[in-house]
Amino acid sequence: NPVQTGTATVTVFVKDVNDHTPTFESSGPYLAHVMENRPEGTELLTVMATDLDEGANSQIVYSLVDSLSSHFTILPNSGRILTTTSLDRELEPQYILTVVATDQGIPPRSSSVQVNVIVDDDNDHAPEFGATSYTVTMYDSSSIGDFVIGVTAVDLDIGNNGKVAYSLEGPDKSYFNISTDMGVVTSAKPLGQDKRKLNFVVRASDLGKVPLNSTASVVVNFSITSSTSRPKFNDFDENIKIKENTKIGQLVTTVQASSSASSRVTYHIAGGNVNNAFTVSSDTGAITVTGRIDYE
Repeated sequence: NPVQTGTATVTVFVKDVNDHTPTFESSGPYLAHVMENRPEGTELLTVMATDLDEGANSQIVYSLVDSLSSHFTILPNSGRILTTTSLDRELEPQYILTVVATDQGIPPRSSSVQVNVIVDDDNDHAPEFGATSYTVTMYDSSSIGDFVIGVTAVDLDIGNNGKVAYSLEGPDKSYFNISTDMGVVTSAKPLGQDKRKLNFVVRASDLGKVPLNSTASVVVNFSITSSTSRPKFNDFDENIKIKENTKIGQLVTTVQASSSASSRVTYHIAGGNVNNAFTVSSDTGAITVTGRIDYE
């Protein structure tokens, strides 16, 4: 008998197995910038992952898995990362988050990615002097260019927001000059001849787009002590180089002064000592490192 054949169409449905892990668009780390002092709910960025499976096996939920979730939150369905509080750069300039993408398969599969959050500086700190007022006593024979006082104001911001410029105000400011970058005040004319007391104000302003500033008052009194008894520094190298990260306690240099009078000579740093990086022995004039030295 001849062989007879027949045909039939068979449809085979392949059931999805959860064999793919969610994959982020970038292997990371992601980088986000946010300005400090912005209100809670400020959006940083959106992370996205894809899953090649189907159905629940491809549905992705996002979460944060570290203690920093008290400062940030992530919307589970969209991957949008938001702040949950106002951030302060001076307290914490950077955060490192870990975002996890988890599918809804059984059992679920997940992957993670790092997000670095940089808190940008807002000009929210004014320069601060060590004191609100200063009193100085000078000889009544002081001449042009004599040192009067050095004042320093510290601004906790960074960049131009943290750079400080000094200026003089007040009724007797014409008697003095000030270095705008160091805050060192010197005499602009002979002092103590027509007035026994001089008053002026030092203003410290940062270089932010909207500058912040503070002031300190200075009173200069004059003594009748002869200028012949004034201490004079011996010759020394005024320009000294040291390496950054020099150890605390390291000797930088020693300065010495002498006086024709029998009075004892003592030393102190009058200005320019930013962040109290140095100290001078009041007895010997030895200058040593007392703070971190960072070239940057």
